[in-house]
Amino acid sequence: MTVLLVGYLGVQGWITPDEVSLQWPMALYLVLIFVMIFLPYRRWSRWADAQAGEHGFTPTADEQAEERLWLPGGIYNNPDEPLILVSKREGYGTGATINVGNRAGGTAAIVFLVVIVGGPLALVFAVA
Repeated sequence: MTVLLVGYLGVQGWITPDEVSLQWPMALYLVLIFVMIFLPYRRWSRWADAQAGEHGFTPTADEQAEERLWLPGGIYNNPDEPLILVSKREGYGTGATINVGNRAGGTAAIVFLVVIVGGPLALVFAVA
């Protein structure tokens, strides 16, 4: 997708160098990134659950309760947990992840998204 975006902008720069628009390609790019990364997660998760069930693996009540505390992408959501950063879930690598259930953790996640998504969009619209 990135190659297509850069290729499109390169061709537009050759054809009409004074009229290259970044707004709609960048907005489309962000939507497609969301669709391609975040939406399939739930489908894959359901498939994995079905496969586990077919092979005789059923989660215990404690495992189901723990599963409900995790959001797609390995983000923890537990308002009862006082820590902002918690250890990553087993199988998601090493290190820590943010607890968005904690007020400070949720605020940090929102600030991060505003900077990572809003920053590039603001630059695109400022240039145009």
